Amino acid sequence: MRLELRADGLAVEGNVALSTLDAVLRGVGQVMLQNNTWAGLLFAAGAFAASPAAGASLLAGATISTLVAALLGADRGDVRAGLYGFNGALVGIALAVFLRMDAFFWALLVGGAGGATVVAAALSQALRAHALPALTAPFVLVTWAILAGHPGLSHLRASDAMPVAHLAAAAAAPGAVALSTLAEGTARGLAQVFVQDHLASAALVLAGLLLASRRAAAAAVLGALGGTAVGAALGAGEPALRTGLFGYNSALTAVALVALLPSSRWAALYALFAVAATAVASAATSALLAPLGLPGLTAAFVGVTWGALLAAPGFGRVVPRGAAPKGGG
Repeated sequence: MRLELRADGLAVEGNVALSTLDAVLRGVGQVMLQNNTWAGLLFAAGAFAASPAAGASLLAGATISTLVAALLGADRGDVRAGLYGFNGALVGIALAVFLRMDAFFWALLVGGAGGATVVAAALSQALRAHALPALTAPFVLVTWAILAGHPGLSHLRASDAMPVAHLAAAAAAPGAVALSTLAEGTARGLAQVFVQDHLASAALVLAGLLLASRRAAAAAVLGALGGTAVGAALGAGEPALRTGLFGYNSALTAVALVALLPSSRWAALYALFAVAATAVASAATSALLAPLGLPGLTAAFVGVTWGALLAAPGFGRVVPRGAAPKGGG
């Protein structure tokens, strides 16, 4: 066996267990588009800091989806880079938040995380012609399907965090929003990427990003701040702002566009516009899903980022003529 510690993770030959562990942790890192084992380890630590059950579900989901991809013969490079792990990781932690954890929960997690791998492969094939990455769309689709179906499945019980179906009420945030609300909403927005409302989780997520890429860390913080500020400017409710619900989708949009578009001042301004659009899309998604009692998850991030990437080649100052967005897994 050969084991080498590198800045981005482990280089392992001859040990299946360690190779799988590295791929699983890279999958957790890929939630924030980071192909980095150590970032994934810190992200997982953030989930455990909020709840041991959430951390265990995150790792279980990443492991199951990674193993399913490997067993079905997915590209080895993609599996090693964690590109089949991150949607399963998010399915695992989301189900741990929205459903009660019992024997049936774990059986459902196996099916959900494995299904996310199949959906990810299907979307990757369908989107290849448009040079679009699947992003977290498999997580969103699989989790919505499970949560929408749970009322008809008597062995699945919703947790207290599961939204209750209702008509969306008008937001009300009269007057100026305190700077402390913006600061806390920005921080908690990083944790909400992993469906957690916990400041220690946010600190560990930021530490992982800083370890992997200072540029990605800056984009995530500015994205979360931008989304929270836009929500405040448009009159979003203070509780939603403070808990990071307007920050996490915008943080993901910022990280994705910084990673996938050419680096330039115009691309940065374009990403900033997308960050603001994501905050609006997040509010719209929540309102549309409220009558169904479903969470918005990362649907706003996926929709806005896909739209931004599709449009970008038409803007010569964002993507120079003859170039193209970098694409992704």
